[in-house]
Amino acid sequence: QNGVPSPPVRTARQKAAEAALLSKRQPRPAHTSREQLVDFILTVPVMRNVSRALCAQLAERAEEVRYSPSDYIVSIGEVADCLFFVKSGAVSAVNEGGAELIRLYPLDVFGEASLHTEGDDRKASVLALEYVTCVKMPAAAIVELVPHLVREFTDQFKLNLVRSLHSYGVALVHHLVAGAEEKLIGLLKESKWEAQADIL
Repeated sequence: QNGVPSPPVRTARQKAAEAALLSKRQPRPAHTSREQLVDFILTVPVMRNVSRALCAQLAERAEEVRYSPSDYIVSIGEVADCLFFVKSGAVSAVNEGGAELIRLYPLDVFGEASLHTEGDDRKASVLALEYVTCVKMPAAAIVELVPHLVREFTDQFKLNLVRSLHSYGVALVHHLVAGAEEKLIGLLKESKWEAQADIL
């Protein structure tokens, strides 16, 4: 009316991304020496068999950042180009509707999908439940320097998927017959990554 165009209709994903952007504060860089960063990377389970020299190269490309409670670390719709190692605190991954998918704690990893879908949009948001410190690692650094670990990060994603199904109250793992959990994980490994994202 009166020549004023109607505002464009926003999708649920756009609204979620905008809400996350509004509540996302600038992460604060942590003041940690490079040697301390290497020491931490070597404690992450999937990284424990990596040489210190390779970890030092990864540390050169990594960044340690701190977040306050309720800060969004990543948001749905953002470009997935890095993964995170949780150093301290707890984080929650939530879907587009805000339902919690999984909680992660120190030495857990999230954002592994970026190793396979770098440049695609993120399918879940992750927010800090308390004061959190993470090590932010470019996906390209993992692919270039330790490509043999991509499969291990993928396996970790599958385990987290099973944990997230359990967190929904399905208690899936408890109902599986002997050996079925490994079979389920094996099937997930063989399926396409997009299908796994759809499950989440």
